[in-house]
Amino acid sequence: MPLQTADASRSIWATRAPTPQRFAADHPGDLSARSLTGGYTPSMKTAVSVPDDVFQSAERLARRERRSRSEVYSAAIREYVARHAPDEVTEAINEVIGDLDAQLDPFVRAAGDRVIESSEW
Repeated sequence: MPLQTADASRSIWATRAPTPQRFAADHPGDLSARSLTGGYTPSMKTAVSVPDDVFQSAERLARRERRSRSEVYSAAIREYVARHAPDEVTEAINEVIGDLDAQLDPFVRAAGDRVIESSEW
């Protein structure tokens, strides 16, 4: 991009400094470049559709807590994933127990069942 000097007949070519923002703009698919742009956290951008009432509620929450919309949605997704992670753990434990049940001696299985039945939960 030429810069005009006092003498309009001469131009000086300006060089663009390689800032992280310019690098990210020049390399949009490079995730490492995206994290250089100084957001509140290195992140992945995505688009989702939400019902209007959910969007309005999230907007009110963001304003009330003085947080960005991205922070509110990230916190909500993080909480949702954390709540559902125990399901994955439970499924893995059940799978292991299922494998062990097939290997148990009938006497050990019966003794274990009696202990469980007599225990207060």
